[in-house]
Amino acid sequence: MSEDGLDTQEDFDYLLSFLPSEWQEKAKELGALRRCRKIPDAETLLRVLLIHLADGCSLRETAVRASKGGIISLRGARIRSVETPAEVDGDEDRRLAC
Repeated sequence: MSEDGLDTQEDFDYLLSFLPSEWQEKAKELGALRRCRKIPDAETLLRVLLIHLADGCSLRETAVRASKGGIISLRGARIRSVETPAEVDGDEDRRLAC
């Protein structure tokens, strides 16, 4: 449990219980981790995406929060939103490149 009384690991484990058992393999298969150099696995990517999307953080703020939260050190890493082929056709689908 953290200083502020939150048990983020327990909460994250609860969130993961709603995902299919093979979700990490599916993330690799669908290319979610294709370009990542600093983010080692789908679970870490999910944590970073939740910071970015759920909290509405900028990419820079996401990197700072992930580092301060002990999730991953993204200092010096370039994190940016990358257009996907679907986005060129008008969808708002974006991926994080790191």
